[in-house]
Amino acid sequence: MRRLAWMFAFSMVACGDDGGGGGDPPPAADAGRQGLADAGGGPDAGTPVRCTPTGPERCNDADDDCDGRVDEAFPNLGQPCRTGRGVCETDGTFRCASDGVSAECAATSPVAPGAEACNEQDDDCDGRIDEDTDLTRDAAHCGACGHACESPHARGICVGSVCGRGECDDGWVDVNGLADDGCECEVRGEAEAACDGVDEDCDGLIDEDFGVGTPCPVGLGACVAMGTRVCGEGGTRCEGEPAAPGVEICNGLDDDCDGRPDEAFDADGDGHPACPGLDCAAPCPAGFDCAVACGLADCADDDPTRNPSARDRCADGIDQNCDGRDAPCTAAASIITVITITGEAAQGCRDLDGDGVPDNSLSPLAVLANGLIAQYVGNRQLSLMPVGLGVEAPGLNGRFDVVVVTGIPDARRRNTYDLNPVSVDAQGEALMQFPGARVVEGALTAGPGNFVLTIPNPMGEPVDVPVRDTALTGRIGVDASGLTVNEGVLSGVVDEVDLDAALQALPEEIRPLVRQLVEADIDLDADGLADAYSACIAFTAVPATLRGFPVP
Repeated sequence: MRRLAWMFAFSMVACGDDGGGGGDPPPAADAGRQGLADAGGGPDAGTPVRCTPTGPERCNDADDDCDGRVDEAFPNLGQPCRTGRGVCETDGTFRCASDGVSAECAATSPVAPGAEACNEQDDDCDGRIDEDTDLTRDAAHCGACGHACESPHARGICVGSVCGRGECDDGWVDVNGLADDGCECEVRGEAEAACDGVDEDCDGLIDEDFGVGTPCPVGLGACVAMGTRVCGEGGTRCEGEPAAPGVEICNGLDDDCDGRPDEAFDADGDGHPACPGLDCAAPCPAGFDCAVACGLADCADDDPTRNPSARDRCADGIDQNCDGRDAPCTAAASIITVITITGEAAQGCRDLDGDGVPDNSLSPLAVLANGLIAQYVGNRQLSLMPVGLGVEAPGLNGRFDVVVVTGIPDARRRNTYDLNPVSVDAQGEALMQFPGARVVEGALTAGPGNFVLTIPNPMGEPVDVPVRDTALTGRIGVDASGLTVNEGVLSGVVDEVDLDAALQALPEEIRPLVRQLVEADIDLDADGLADAYSACIAFTAVPATLRGFPVP
């Protein structure tokens, strides 16, 4: 339209009006464009000037080639278009580019690029999608955007676009090796803390420290049958069905399964039956346990003061201990130089639960206690003295008594001690006695008796732990200097009540540790639940002088 108006004005100037030349010429149209223009000044002011071409038509809103058209080489100017890439793509309009030789699509409302994220879009508008994400290794986007690798209690990893389990979190362990459940086991300690069906130490084994699943005996005497050890309240128990009891006969066996052999044949009630017609000097009859029957055999079943466990009063003319002789008034003393809680199943320990394996549930205490015990023995704070009463040279089959007392060291004389009065009763009898001791070719067996294990307490007074039903074994020698015991073993039972009482003397912070280390393994009342602890103690004793004992 502007070009038409300009041409119309030009023709009017050239041809004049109807009056033949009067009046003012019309104003020049589109005076601002390059082409005809008002030269200005002088009498020729307002006279159009002819356009001067400057070259080929450019995109610059001017008629560069003076053909009366502006930017005609760019017909899409002003047309709608789409511009940008990715999320920056938006509506625009074509306009002249800054180089003047092309048209470009200019955004109406430009969109600024953002940071590239894994979302299947071109967030930074560079023409590439998710280029900053490696779907084969990125645990947050494994194989696909947004597919995060997660593993319970562990770091998730991505390998070859497949999720897996990385390093476990602190305190967790992968026991089963399955990636789906990550690190499934929470470590609750360095060892199994309780028999509870939980793998506390995360080693893939459950309650392995408690013998779960192992064979164990149930019942007493002839009723003993094999069961299986399982977790029970407060520890473990043996699950199984004992055999039915029978009628008690005198054969050295516990036929009625009450824990006592031949008790129906103990007329004087001293714990020693006498089986009619049993000749212990002859071969043992079938169906008898002659070791028990002859070991218990009472030589005077009408006198409770005379039996194999009785103390034989020396030189009184009476054979109280049924060994066929009156004990001589001799006493051979010794001092224990080494005493330790043995390791589990050590040689000489007794099989107290009948499973065929020696027992010592106190063995975990060895690490804590043996060093302190050695110090107490070495500096003579703990002076335990085994004494043989009525003992003669080993090799005889006679019986005698072994007692244990404590001594007070003589500072001026080596291996010389005075009797500590707290180790005897009001009548002068030793509190720790092992009656019915026998020696066969130098091998000693004595007891059962009672023993007190003294455990040093670094925070206070020593702790005394009573050990009941204690058997004493070893190899002994007797000479003028006293008694020698090698390979000595004290093996018995610590009642749960006695251990709990002893623990009260320990510092509060130590008690839980001891309870975790030891586990009851003896069922005293035969109810299927362990209520006592097996104990096995090794010792060595050398000859010593003891003054003041026996008490006159």
